[in-house]
Amino acid sequence: MFGTIFTCLTAVLILYYAVLVCMDLFIKPTGAADESGTPDEAEIDISDEANSFKAIEIKRGQQSAKKPVKAPAEKPTLSKPLMTNYLPVEQLARKARNITSSEDASLAGLGEIIIKCESAA
Repeated sequence: MFGTIFTCLTAVLILYYAVLVCMDLFIKPTGAADESGTPDEAEIDISDEANSFKAIEIKRGQQSAKKPVKAPAEKPTLSKPLMTNYLPVEQLARKARNITSSEDASLAGLGEIIIKCESAA
C-alpha cells in the first residue's frame, strides 16, 4: 500500500516539475511583461539646489557640552561573586576536589578538567 502511494506521489511530483520547466521554456513569462512596461529612470538635476545651499551651525545647550566627571574612588568597592551562589572560594575548591574523586560517570569528564587545570597552575 505504501509503495503504491509513494509511486503515485513521485509520478505526480515529476509531472509537476516537467510542466513548470515547459512553461518556463515555451510560454512567455508574465513577469517580464510587467517589467518592460515600467519607464526608465530619469536623471534629476539638483545643481541649482546644491549651489544655493548654506551651511548652518547648530549650537546645543550647555548641559550636553559639559559631562559630569566622576572623581575616582579612593578605595575599590568589593562585591560578592555572583556566579558562585555566594560560596567562599575554599568551599568551591573542596567541592571541586570531591568531584574529582567521585565515581559518578556523568561528572568524570568534569573531574578530568579540574585535574588538568590544577596541574597547569
